[in-house]
Amino acid sequence: VDEVCTLVLDSVWGAEYELSGDTFVTIDTMLIFSFTTDSGAHYTAILGGEMIPGEADTAGKFDIQVPLEVGEPINLMVWAQDDAGNFSDTLEYLMLRKRPEFEVKVPKPARGDSAVFTIVSPKSGRAELKLYNLAGEFVWKTTINLSPGRENYARWFLENIDGVDVTNGVYILLVDVRYDDGTREERARYLVPVIK
Repeated sequence: VDEVCTLVLDSVWGAEYELSGDTFVTIDTMLIFSFTTDSGAHYTAILGGEMIPGEADTAGKFDIQVPLEVGEPINLMVWAQDDAGNFSDTLEYLMLRKRPEFEVKVPKPARGDSAVFTIVSPKSGRAELKLYNLAGEFVWKTTINLSPGRENYARWFLENIDGVDVTNGVYILLVDVRYDDGTREERARYLVPVIK
């Protein structure tokens, strides 16, 4: 009976979600596939038509980095061969980098000593965040640079513009985004409850 070399996908770093078990979608510029095979086995990967040979470490671990461009699906095929010449099954994956959509994540509620606002942007630019209380009085503002395709963060220390702690209640966050190409996002409004 012929022996079989083992090959197992351990994890995929950077994937937002998986479709049908072998298709991965992300907004990141790279995925990292981590595999386990027999100790010291050699592996071969074909990534977008390019052959990439390598050797697993003494624990049988190896990683393959897959750079991605928006809208261009890329195929990865991987197999391993042990010292006795036995081959593993071929594992095959399809990856796709999608264009990120504009999104703002607001803590509900903001607790403790700070709140973090997260903005995902499809393009580079700047976001201005302004907070008002329900009476319409200005409370706080900041501006952050936006990097496309990743989470961008703004931290509010639950203080007004003068450094005085705000009270519990609901605040209105206005987000105004201007992209480097001159376009803008429609101004977004969010409710931010604060409970200390």
